[in-house]
Amino acid sequence: MKTLYIVRHAKAISRESGINDFKRSLSKQGQNDAKAMAKRLQKKGISPDLLLSSPADRALETAHLFAGQFEYPIQNIQFNDHIYDEDAGALREIVKQLDDRFHAVMMFGHEPSLSEFARELLQDTEIALRTTGVLGISLEIDHWQELSEKSGSLMLFDFPVRATPKAYKMARQTIARDITASMEDILEQIAGDASKHLDKVIEKTSKKLAKELTKVLQASKVEDISGIRAQGRVDKLGRSRFYDIPPAEGAVAQPETDTPESLDEQTTEPKEQSARQRRLPKPEIHDKSPAEETGISQKQPRKVTSRKK
Repeated sequence: MKTLYIVRHAKAISRESGINDFKRSLSKQGQNDAKAMAKRLQKKGISPDLLLSSPADRALETAHLFAGQFEYPIQNIQFNDHIYDEDAGALREIVKQLDDRFHAVMMFGHEPSLSEFARELLQDTEIALRTTGVLGISLEIDHWQELSEKSGSLMLFDFPVRATPKAYKMARQTIARDITASMEDILEQIAGDASKHLDKVIEKTSKKLAKELTKVLQASKVEDISGIRAQGRVDKLGRSRFYDIPPAEGAVAQPETDTPESLDEQTTEPKEQSARQRRLPKPEIHDKSPAEETGISQKQPRKVTSRKK
């Protein structure tokens, strides 16, 4: 059996900086994300035999940060020019030529070719990688040369989460409504004629508790509660619940995010209602498929300078 980990490079400095695309390095946030993600994988017992990277600075820097966490010799990182400027078909050929002494290989590259390659390997799975996103694919093969379409199964899908200030505000409002409804139910059982004064006390207390709760919640849980839910993780290496993995270091309430644009769309906030009218169930969460969230199509034009992200 072989295992292939596909990693999109961490967040790089903006193209608007004027630096050549090939030479763009990681931003401070990207460096933090890469270190945190590598640490998370290392805690799961992941230890690749080979790190293989695009030669572009942002991909190679990401590989170096992962290597540091894995205690993998940096001088042993291999790179291949075609990972930077070729499509999914070229990536498949690169993997098929790997030495069979490597059983677990981690490849660092770019979008959209990484996601296209993953979709080729996986059966009926639509995935789009965010920056620092990691895919773990289990392959029922003994030799890399046997790699073929739909030959893999998804064992891991993880990525950093950075909830926006708007998500925190919406989460506070939702939590406050739930606390208010619960407290009112208790009061009705004790004293059905609770005064308006008590309603105001309950509302004020609920808002205060909600504010304190959101300070200690994981960023991913904030997205979940607010209804701005991100792509669900997959973890068949250990825990399998969504959103039980800590967010990346320094990743709380960052206004800048690598999430798909659809996750930043304006959401209508609930209108203020009286305390007695707000006995609402927790909001239902409706996941979009990664393809719907990102808008990335199956086929992309092959342009070297504009297609790499």
